[in-house]
Amino acid sequence: MRFTHALTIPANTSKAAPVRETENVTFGILAQVQIQIPPGPAGLAGVRVYRWSHQIVPASPDLWLVGDDDIFTLPERVELHEAPLELLCEGYNEDDLYEHTIILHFDVLPEDPAGPKAQIGILEQLRQLFGL
Repeated sequence: MRFTHALTIPANTSKAAPVRETENVTFGILAQVQIQIPPGPAGLAGVRVYRWSHQIVPASPDLWLVGDDDIFTLPERVELHEAPLELLCEGYNEDDLYEHTIILHFDVLPEDPAGPKAQIGILEQLRQLFGL
């Protein structure tokens, strides 16, 4: 399932006080993130994505994905098993005249309900039920 988020960043939005918005997703595996930076920012706007407090895009902590008329397709493998099922999108814009909108696509695959994680969950529930 693809989730799409349009992150509009006003002019003069600093890295120290970025725009922060969440995108609700579903239970499963985040398999890919695609980020479209339309023409215009000229390298003055950047974006990054977090799952809870862990930065997943770009993978290097404290960096930003910056571009101009670019599409970045990034394979991921992030398990989305616990609430809140959301991703945090952050953006800055050092352009002093124009706002910029960056489009983020999140591809979440369903997980096999009988897969290893489900089996571990069932075992944990049995342990709790029987006080083990």
